[in-house]
Amino acid sequence: MRFGTRTELGSRWTACGVRPTGEQLIGYEYGYLSVALNPRTGELFALLLPDMRIESFQVFLDEFVKFIGQQSFARLITDGAAAHRRRPFEDCRAINH
Repeated sequence: MRFGTRTELGSRWTACGVRPTGEQLIGYEYGYLSVALNPRTGELFALLLPDMRIESFQVFLDEFVKFIGQQSFARLITDGAAAHRRRPFEDCRAINH
């Protein structure tokens, strides 16, 4: 997910031959939206993370376990991204990967 400022091009009413000047801030920041959805109830858990490192995904897992409760059980289906591989799940007993 990309968010931040963006360039807007458009026309302005000016005198013939005059080009208006103005400062524009062009730049984006990136965020990564991690989501867990219960397909049976429609209950949703989402967290916007700053990057796709294993440590960031571990934050998602820790917060997700708090969300579902220690007595609950969840099965997560993840893609093949490096941050979603086996290591983050090893300490998480409530989640079956």
